[in-house]
Amino acid sequence: MMKLNQAIEIERQIFDKSVRESKEKLGSLLSERFIEIDYDGNFKDRSFVLNAVNGEDLRGHSISVRDYRLICGDHNSFSLQYFSALVSPKNEEIRVAKRLSTWINDAGSWKLVLHQAVPVNRADGQ
Repeated sequence: MMKLNQAIEIERQIFDKSVRESKEKLGSLLSERFIEIDYDGNFKDRSFVLNAVNGEDLRGHSISVRDYRLICGDHNSFSLQYFSALVSPKNEEIRVAKRLSTWINDAGSWKLVLHQAVPVNRADGQ
């Protein structure tokens, strides 16, 4: 049975700057069947995401993540829900989203198969 702290540890890998800047590292975490539905509702596949890796510039912003919730999970797969926000240099949360990630265990390695962001109002992103 997957535990919340294990799921969070696996998920946090995608927020690591060294992973986000490396096609090889990010590619090792994404399933061949990976699909992302981004904040703006765009569908992106694995190759699109990997080809977009170029050292993301947050322009002084940081990413805030909170309120993790394990939706379901066992030794083969799990889904994790949480809120994220881009935090401005003035400490204002912008682009708040409810996120859902689904991971599968592929021969002993966890692979992200689905990542979705749904915009929420700042007041709703509790």
